[in-house]
Amino acid sequence: MLKEYIEKILHRNVQIVSYKDQRKLPLSIQGSYDLHLIDIEGQIALIATPIERIPLVTLRKQQHPMAMYTGLPCVLYMTDMNYYTRDALLDEGIPFVWEGHQLYLPFLGVLLDTHQRKTLPTCTQISYLTQKLLLSALYQGWQKVTVTQAAKLLNVSKMSITRCFDELEALNIPYLSIQKRSRYFTADTDKKAMWESIQDILRNPVLKSYALKAKPEIELPLSGQSALAHYSMVDDVSYSILAITKKI
Repeated sequence: MLKEYIEKILHRNVQIVSYKDQRKLPLSIQGSYDLHLIDIEGQIALIATPIERIPLVTLRKQQHPMAMYTGLPCVLYMTDMNYYTRDALLDEGIPFVWEGHQLYLPFLGVLLDTHQRKTLPTCTQISYLTQKLLLSALYQGWQKVTVTQAAKLLNVSKMSITRCFDELEALNIPYLSIQKRSRYFTADTDKKAMWESIQDILRNPVLKSYALKAKPEIELPLSGQSALAHYSMVDDVSYSILAITKKI
């Protein structure tokens, strides 16, 4: 598939063989990539295909040593990537092939876009449904969840999830990946890191706060510090904090 795709896009014959000398590479890199040598009309380069999903920060750190230790341009071959990662690689001049989408080989002076990215709606604030999706993915550890699967998990329509995915893509949230025109959500296995990366776009679900002279007669769920104290060892405040929806 690798050879056929590159030949189809470049309209050139290429030769690809396995790279056998992984011992030249640092131990942290060995075994993380499927490595090949590619010959494009006399220009030799190393093609590195991640064996498992690798975060963008790690791709950045590992691409340069692979080029340095082999003495060859190192091209990342990605079958599962998002536009946030694509833009970061372009900005940093890191060669890559995104199967079915784009090919960037600066050492050959080649940048080809083989997939027209759809126009995304302008998004400055996520919807509450998108926020629910993010938090559900964080808590439940979603891995490569499709639009259809997410719709079932959240009990909403696929169209609603499609809009959520559009919002996340417009905001360059790095947990969406695209493979063969399908989008997937994969949560970070490091929950703290994911929380820190999304908290700036989360909305405060509290519309208004009221100070009451007496506790309401109707039973209301705990909220804020009171809820935190109820479910943990944190001390409660001297007054109850309760929540109420707009419609009861």
